[in-house]
Amino acid sequence: MTSTLVQDFPSATVHRVLSWATAAPLLVMTGSFSAFSAPSVAMDHPVKAAVLAKLPWLRGKIEAIRHLQANWDGFGAEPIDPVVAQTIEQLLVALLPMGAREGAIVPGADGSLQAEWHLPTLSVGLLVNDDLAVSCWALAAGSDVEVEKFGTSAREMFRSIASVSLA
Repeated sequence: MTSTLVQDFPSATVHRVLSWATAAPLLVMTGSFSAFSAPSVAMDHPVKAAVLAKLPWLRGKIEAIRHLQANWDGFGAEPIDPVVAQTIEQLLVALLPMGAREGAIVPGADGSLQAEWHLPTLSVGLLVNDDLAVSCWALAAGSDVEVEKFGTSAREMFRSIASVSLA
């Protein structure tokens, strides 16, 4: 199945494929944008321009993650795989509303990356593991019950929360 992204990436095509790790649909973009393009692509690249326009805070945080060296945590953690960084960036651009409030991008010593927001009423996170499996968690203020979803359900949950709480 192939479709064209109209607003965010007008010159890219999206292909829905299944992740070998989770059997969940992933979006792989082709065209003037490669899903795993190197971070050295010029800033006038259409996808990077779309990221800057939609989420101006995101690019710098992803670039900082890409520059982490071995032992970045002081306990022997390896650098984050660029594919993991690219995946979380693509998911955030696709799922967050235009101008969404700034979140934290947190690397995990296990090779994962998590985008998270801690608001007065809610904490929410979107996690991409080193095998590209995706999950979303949310915890309402004053509650001790965390809700967590995986794969496509995680994407749907995150988009729903983001459209209300992160706009």
